[in-house]
Amino acid sequence: MKLRILGGDRQGAIISLENLPMDIGRDPECDLALNSDGVSRRHARLFREHGLYLVEDLGSTNGVRVNGQTIMGRKSLMNGDRIGIGDCLLLFTHDEAILDDRTLTAVSERQASRRAAGVARPTWQNPAHLALGGVIICLVLAAIVWLLIPPAPAPSITAPATGEPAARESVFAEPVNLRRQEAVAGRGVQEVEAVVPEAYEVGHYELRTEPAGAMVIMAAREMGRTPLILTGMQTGRHEVRFEMAGFEPATRHIFIDGSPMAANTSSFDLTQQILTCRVTSDPTGASVFHGPRLLGRTPLTVHGLPAGEYTLKLAAFGREAVELPIRLVDYRPSEAHAMLGNRTGSLGVVTFPAGAEIFIDGVKMGVSEGAKPGAQDSAPTIIRNLVVGRHTAYCVFAGQRSAVQQVTIEASDMNGVRLTVWIPSTTVTLSDGTQLNGMLRSSAADGTLDLATSPRQHRVLTSAQYSKVETVPYEDFLRRQQSAGDEP
Repeated sequence: MKLRILGGDRQGAIISLENLPMDIGRDPECDLALNSDGVSRRHARLFREHGLYLVEDLGSTNGVRVNGQTIMGRKSLMNGDRIGIGDCLLLFTHDEAILDDRTLTAVSERQASRRAAGVARPTWQNPAHLALGGVIICLVLAAIVWLLIPPAPAPSITAPATGEPAARESVFAEPVNLRRQEAVAGRGVQEVEAVVPEAYEVGHYELRTEPAGAMVIMAAREMGRTPLILTGMQTGRHEVRFEMAGFEPATRHIFIDGSPMAANTSSFDLTQQILTCRVTSDPTGASVFHGPRLLGRTPLTVHGLPAGEYTLKLAAFGREAVELPIRLVDYRPSEAHAMLGNRTGSLGVVTFPAGAEIFIDGVKMGVSEGAKPGAQDSAPTIIRNLVVGRHTAYCVFAGQRSAVQQVTIEASDMNGVRLTVWIPSTTVTLSDGTQLNGMLRSSAADGTLDLATSPRQHRVLTSAQYSKVETVPYEDFLRRQQSAGDEP
């Protein structure tokens, strides 16, 4: 790669980039000294990292611009990028893309024609010089300038036709999305008018990475994490950067086709760094602890620790916590996987009456079994794989709900609960003529009755204590109750 100075000091010079890093600035000690307006003593640095060419702002006064955009910190470079440093413009290009002398002569002629036409080129002076000049002008010529001299028109720079590079940074290598773009230089704002079509095609693009979860960065803006669908994107070539903890940053290029039928999708594999361990688990989403410190949830990449052996603890709700040994080495990445066993138990549910709907934590789990011979209690209904801990349980029969009960599930154990929907559909006439209303729980062969007189109380009656028993089916009793409530 080479640099060609298109405008400013040393215009036309070609600089090889074989020896990097390269400091650029006004200081004669810099590798590339530029004695032009707006250039700081140590302005910028060009260097290579992970196979990429990058430019970095070294805290300059007027900033570093790439294709008209002021950068923050550092930015990767692509063939054809134009780097603005003060009043100088540098072309970053392959050897075969170096401009010939005729093109440079045309550039110089355009600059000369601008000066002859009276279109001033904006420059940004040292703040001290501006302050001194401002005091003199304000005191001596302010009134004359205000009354007699019309304000100069704002400079307007039009992007040249394709194939005609300009000596100003306002020439865009690719079409731009905005009709007007502001470029900040120093303390002022230069307004650049770009010739672009009234409308441009847009498309979409789906980005995936392996592993998922990488941050997608475009034009120094975080777009989101993979898998990600970009919509409303201008068609053409775009640079995409992927960043993820524990993996090498990756820069790729995509081409967005505006056709509705275009398959705009790509998947990229990320390279795991050395001294890292990729931790996965079954099930996913387990919390990973290193001592008391929570590292995150699986899948995750352990990084930032020195080489050595470590023991992690993985835990998940309803699962047995496990210890997972890992090893970090300085010559390759590593992986580790953990299986978390269930921490569940079972619950035996008996409902009264049988055939009631069973709800655990508000979720219907089924219908209770049929009644046992000689009783109206249901046979036990077994509900398995309940997570260890406290739960709520109730049942519903014919629209009537039982009281809500708290049950505690213990691992690998059978727990039991009895749920009763109290429906007083039985009337028992005692020997003295008194009547008891309740719910008949059971009746024995010798005539003994078990009568639930309330949801929480019951009474056992021998055959000698009552003279008559009248029982109405639950559904009929509830229907009668509802009809009686509807009467005026």
